[in-house]
Amino acid sequence: MNIGIDLDGVIFNTEEMFRACAELYDFSLGLSGPSCPKEMKINRRYSWSKEDFRDFYTKNLFTILEKAPLVPLAKEVVDALKKEGHEIFFVTSRSLPREKEITYQRLKEENLNYPVHFSTGDKFSTCKDLQIDVMIDDYYEYIDALSKAGIRCIQITPPPLKEVHRKNVTICRNWGEVYRAIQNFSQNKK
Repeated sequence: MNIGIDLDGVIFNTEEMFRACAELYDFSLGLSGPSCPKEMKINRRYSWSKEDFRDFYTKNLFTILEKAPLVPLAKEVVDALKKEGHEIFFVTSRSLPREKEITYQRLKEENLNYPVHFSTGDKFSTCKDLQIDVMIDDYYEYIDALSKAGIRCIQITPPPLKEVHRKNVTICRNWGEVYRAIQNFSQNKK
């Protein structure tokens, strides 16, 4: 199978770091926490001013991308899937030149030598071009759009973030569950 894999929140634990940094930033503003706790994206999760959002991202974006650890067992499972004959493609919405530079640097450091496709908000076209059988992502809007287009998806998401409940979407909490889901897909495909 051709497997597409998002980076942020799926391979790198950037989303958890963003949420933690946002909590600290929100506290520093004297505010009381997220106004929409089920939202993943910081600009929808908090009721900050545009200036506060800009300040938060300016102070945190690149540091988080550089320092976020791998999600537990992500590398081990991805490498195992490759050894089993699956084709692996990283599909990310990172788009800034510095984000791309950090991406290549981090993947090299972690010995994750798989093709990277920078899909600035249009993962469907990339998945279609790559003939992706299964897309692993954490962001419900991408999962929703891809699954509506008929692409089987695995959504890795911690509660209480939004989940997509659709016939061709499997919700997983960790890479052990992802591995099991891929094995089930492979057996059912035969």
